[in-house]
Amino acid sequence: MVGLMLKKPDFRSLQGKTLTEVANHADRLAKGGLADRLNAHAIFTSILEQLPASENEGTPLLTGKLWALEKSFHWHERYFSQAGQDKRIKDAFFKNCRDGFFLEIGAFDGVTGSNCLHFEKFMGWDGIAVEPSKTQFAFLQKNRQCQTINKAVGFGDDTVKFIEVVQGLLQMSGVDTEDFARTKSLVDGDKASRTVSYQIETISVMEMVGGRSEVDFMSLDIEGAELKVLESIDFDALRIRVIAVENNIVGEPKFRHFFDKIGYRYYDTVGYDEIYFHPDSVDFTRA
Repeated sequence: MVGLMLKKPDFRSLQGKTLTEVANHADRLAKGGLADRLNAHAIFTSILEQLPASENEGTPLLTGKLWALEKSFHWHERYFSQAGQDKRIKDAFFKNCRDGFFLEIGAFDGVTGSNCLHFEKFMGWDGIAVEPSKTQFAFLQKNRQCQTINKAVGFGDDTVKFIEVVQGLLQMSGVDTEDFARTKSLVDGDKASRTVSYQIETISVMEMVGGRSEVDFMSLDIEGAELKVLESIDFDALRIRVIAVENNIVGEPKFRHFFDKIGYRYYDTVGYDEIYFHPDSVDFTRA
């Protein structure tokens, strides 16, 4: 499988079709055998190359589909993120960085879609993984060697109401705030999903890291409250070299505005994660 050659398929049968129709055709191929999946990969790649800026809201979904196909070819077996975020970040910033330190906020079960497991398992990194869900935290403890914390991050109150999706859209649990409303509406509209709610203790990033003054990589994915977490961090006291933050509203500039103010630079968007770095603490020549 490692030596698979990707060849461009014959697109003549797709001429005159809309991008949506072509993408739907690729979705059907993606469920087939190897030859069909190779064709689906080529079609998704071609769509991404031709996608107009006005339709860039489809880019995260397409990159995720491409990554899933490549995983089905047994590529990237040491990577765990949803759309290749961990590989992209490693190749750009941490290729030769051993024994680093990460914060994974919204770690789920510690494996599924993890942006940090690769660094822990294959790069010798240590870190802290945080997950509020009682159900997923039990899996997180079993799946990871790093320190794990079962609390919500970034809120001023001692406890907050947490809505856990226990059936259906499991990765859409979150703290019950105004920021979570959009995600909650998606969960409520999904007939296969079921939720429970309960109070959970909170912890700030600064409390979490103790006296540490530098973190190499932080992954932040908590279904809507990401900006609250970022605003709670004292970036004068804690230097975080690279940050990946989920932004489910493609094109929403709130994170770019925030990072511009504190001197960080935008690097790339992979899947739904925007990647930022601090220019004074990243040396691309040593990545």
